[in-house]
Amino acid sequence: MTNISVEQLLNVKDSNLLIESLSVAATNLNLSQEALTKVVGLEGALKTTTNLTTKQSENAISFIRVYISLYSHFDGNFDHMRLWLTGFDNGTQGVPLEQIQNEEGLVTVMEYLEAMQNGNY
Repeated sequence: MTNISVEQLLNVKDSNLLIESLSVAATNLNLSQEALTKVVGLEGALKTTTNLTTKQSENAISFIRVYISLYSHFDGNFDHMRLWLTGFDNGTQGVPLEQIQNEEGLVTVMEYLEAMQNGNY
């Protein structure tokens, strides 16, 4: 798999790569399409979306960063990733799955996981 930077993802003219990455992450986390559309800020289903706005792309990238951090922290153990996402977390002061369904909560969870990954928690 090719490493793709956040900057490269933001500059993708065709949203297919970003949408496919979202789908893979959501599938691995057992995230419903309804929850995923809330995370990204879509009006309809992701499967019928061909273009994302800049804000939707930013939210999508933030979600992918959450996924990558979880994957790294739990050594790719999807069961543990799902458990963390669905349980109350003292560090984020909430249930991450609920928190990521709005932009503020998504950023909170992303920043917490990345700080934890960097040894700041």
